[in-house]
Amino acid sequence: MKTEKPQKTAPPPPRLIVRHRSTLADALTLAMEQCLVWREVGSRKPFSAKELYLFALWHDEEHPLTGHQYYMVTREGAIGISPGLEWLTTWMFVPMEDCRERDFIMLKMRDELKEELALRKTEESVQPSEELHSAQPPQPPTVVPQPPKPKAVTLRFCTNCGAKIVPGNKFCIQCGTRLQ
Repeated sequence: MKTEKPQKTAPPPPRLIVRHRSTLADALTLAMEQCLVWREVGSRKPFSAKELYLFALWHDEEHPLTGHQYYMVTREGAIGISPGLEWLTTWMFVPMEDCRERDFIMLKMRDELKEELALRKTEESVQPSEELHSAQPPQPPTVVPQPPKPKAVTLRFCTNCGAKIVPGNKFCIQCGTRLQ
């Protein structure tokens, strides 16, 4: 008579990994490890990492936590506020689902970051190094002429293909979709 080997049972599902933080800005730094775009739970308004960080700084100053409250961050990057008991958490921001809107926000953040890095590089190249200051006597600052700024053109993105478009165009140059 053959004896059957006992079947291994599947491991229990992983527990909800939650981290507690005392400020929304601290909670955001943890959530940014998982995602960079969120939706506000009530209004479904999208927030990029930069927008949410600015909101968090304002919120922490205007609405400090009281008593046993703390912010919670799930392993997926959702952010909520708890009155001290995890199951009573009010979720504030959840990671944005995969969609075109999220992709456009990510592209916009990438472009803003590139512009910011280019601006910092130009500022660093204009400022003389500290070694020159220590070797030479102090001199009055020289005025470096700034290149003329290009006209401000507000760019949008095509809702069909994601290409940048100039306001005033009625159709997308890339795909021909009629613009609103």
